[in-house]
Amino acid sequence: MIRGVTVAATVALAAALALALGAGRAQAAASQFTPCHGTSGVLCDTLTVPLDWSGAVPGTLPLAVEELPAKGTPRGTLIMIAGGPGQASALAFDLGDLGSYWQSLFPGYTLATFDPRGTGNSGFLNCSVGTSPLILAQQVTACGNALGPARAYYTTAANAEDVDAVRQALGVDKVALWGTSYGTKVELAYALAHPDNVERLLLDSVVPATGPDPLALDTLQGIPLGLTALCASAACHAIAPDLAGEVATLANRAAADPIRGRIRAASGIHIPVVLDGPTLLGIVVSTDLSPGLQAELPSAVAGAVAGRPQELLRLAAFSQGSGFEGSGFATADASFSEGLFLATMCSDGRFPWQPDAALADRQQALSAAVAALPAGATGLFGSWATAIGPATYCVSWPSPSGNAPLAAGPLPDVPVLALSGGLDMRTPTSNAASVVSQFPQGHVLVVPGVGHSVLTTDPSNCAASAVRAWLDGGTVPTTCPSARPYLPEVGKIPASVATAPLSRGSSGLRGRTLSVVKTTVQDALAASITAETAVGGLMGGKVSGSLPTLELSRYSDVAGVSVSGTVHVKAAATGPVYTLAGSVTVSGAKAAHGVVTFVNGGVKVTWSRSS
Repeated sequence: MIRGVTVAATVALAAALALALGAGRAQAAASQFTPCHGTSGVLCDTLTVPLDWSGAVPGTLPLAVEELPAKGTPRGTLIMIAGGPGQASALAFDLGDLGSYWQSLFPGYTLATFDPRGTGNSGFLNCSVGTSPLILAQQVTACGNALGPARAYYTTAANAEDVDAVRQALGVDKVALWGTSYGTKVELAYALAHPDNVERLLLDSVVPATGPDPLALDTLQGIPLGLTALCASAACHAIAPDLAGEVATLANRAAADPIRGRIRAASGIHIPVVLDGPTLLGIVVSTDLSPGLQAELPSAVAGAVAGRPQELLRLAAFSQGSGFEGSGFATADASFSEGLFLATMCSDGRFPWQPDAALADRQQALSAAVAALPAGATGLFGSWATAIGPATYCVSWPSPSGNAPLAAGPLPDVPVLALSGGLDMRTPTSNAASVVSQFPQGHVLVVPGVGHSVLTTDPSNCAASAVRAWLDGGTVPTTCPSARPYLPEVGKIPASVATAPLSRGSSGLRGRTLSVVKTTVQDALAASITAETAVGGLMGGKVSGSLPTLELSRYSDVAGVSVSGTVHVKAAATGPVYTLAGSVTVSGAKAAHGVVTFVNGGVKVTWSRSS
């Protein structure tokens, strides 16, 4: 629910809102589902729904809906709702290609999903906002003004009515709902508005009906817990003995005096990078969805604490898209609408100002709310950290801004299962517990070792098994065994070969070189997965290619040691979910020369005679 730490830098609106002007309607138009996506069995239709569900303002919107009929004995209909706000659910769940997988999770259910208003094929709002805090306010204002008065009708309450339009089009009286992240808020809004039409609720990475917190206080409290869980192993403790404390020290320092430096892109050019406190926290929170960041962060933080911030600055460059066009952080596409994200967040937020307040009055109210926070409200961070919350950017959203109401309820007494990842910092487990407490049939399942979006990222399948048991009325545990990490953690990158630790079983220059090579290749893997493009080594060279094969070309993190060769990412039976296979040639003025082969989670080395 925090803005992506990077998005496209210009404001560019798509073909208006494609609204067909006409009288508002009380319900969606009749549906005519027809086969689509080849022979997948998926049925598609485009519903027409009112822009304003009250009927006071004319206009309509399209909703692109998809349905996959159940196999075997039918047991109900499940509507799948993705997160954001801004994610296009039909595109994300991709029933045409992934339908069989979803059917294995929800046997007997007819599956349905749709691109929410303003996303994907439902009137995409193409309004992008950059990351620079110097121009963020102007860009947010420009986006809101470009969307025009219709921006006020992209609320969670409107989304809930759209869900009911889909239910009616499917021809069923009750639906089960599965939402992830912001999708859980839509579920709760629907349950409040249409309690009699709810069969059950599956909530994954829970956002309360009143959330997200405008000052991100739940996230700020959750960051130390998430970092402690992330760095629970003895190996991680050796890299960063107090990861949460070290992050807090760096972030508070960077808030007052940003960390500056230059990093090498794969092209060899040097890119200036500035890392402030809020951006650092954005990177930290993003670890709950990024295996590459999870593997890289402890080493990067340890290096910055030791006065060598290049690894951390490179993560900031990934997040800002600086010279990394393929960065998963930086590149938006039709599957996510930044315009819809802003329209919904800035309409819904429980902000400390009145919706029609002038900008100066909003800023004064926001400053007063931050100043009134009790001691400890922002966790280990100063009050500056509230800048990662939506109030920071929504303060400049055109009126009305904030406090769009949801239905009054009551909530239905139905089975509810909430999934929470132990590494999740943006929607911590405290959110799930508070929401589930409102349902007599509610249950929370915590999955340690997993971050945000539990059901789709849990490699142990414990969450999937629990969901099937819950659907069958069986017993669901309160916690799963800790899931295996996806990638091996990157070792602490030493300042030099001379200060590198000895690799186990080796001695002298060969032992120090081998430990540097292991860490360097681990870093190349994690960095390329994080950036999703070619990446420059901290000292030279590059790693390129695409999974499962990576090409290292004189890739170097430590002066005088370079590695070149081809490595492959493959599944492992034990340890991290993925391991490396392949050989690299070691060269460099400070290194013992030879060939290092990664095999079965270990290494074999052939040193040259002169080394």
